Amino acid sequence: MRYIGLFFVLLILFGCQSSQGPVNVFSQNWKESPREGAFRMEDYIVWGGSVIKSDDGKYYMFASRWPKKLSMSAWVTNSEIVLAVADNPEGPYKFQQVILPVRGKSYWYGYP
Repeated sequence: MRYIGLFFVLLILFGCQSSQGPVNVFSQNWKESPREGAFRMEDYIVWGGSVIKSDDGKYYMFASRWPKKLSMSAWVTNSEIVLAVADNPEGPYKFQQVILPVRGKSYWYGYP
């Protein structure tokens, strides 16, 4: 009985190993990011952008931002959603307006 248990342990340890690691289908398709692309705001941390192409041919990015002076941990209580626009998907994006302003600590996502 002891040998049967040892057999199954060895089978699990060695029989389930793959000679190849996971294959990343994107690894050979990365291109260099444009240096002047994206969306930046000097006094803000900008994160989580989502881009759509509109019927007018422009690209609109919705992103979260909060003041840099408050650090990364301030995203929960100080984030606001902004809109930026560009002529191509890589940018550069230009700020247009605040879509959803900061609402404060009294809302479900604004815990201290």
